[in-house]
Amino acid sequence: MVKKQKKVLVTGASGYLALHCISELLDNGFFVRGSLRDIKKEREVRLALGNKIKDDNFEVCKLNLLDDYRVGQINF
Repeated sequence: MVKKQKKVLVTGASGYLALHCISELLDNGFFVRGSLRDIKKEREVRLALGNKIKDDNFEVCKLNLLDDYRVGQINF
């Protein structure tokens, strides 16, 4: 039987609190999708999380929650 990872969306993934939340979630076996308004910050986020990121447990998406039309497009 294949164990399916629980999925979590963390908004503002480059922020101080978000990085700590993501770190804890990854440590506890969750799949984390982190949203960024500026996708150029992805490298910074990945460096901050370091070896906690494995091949299939983390990804980022561009999302600005101030844009109402995008919020309805969040897919997991």
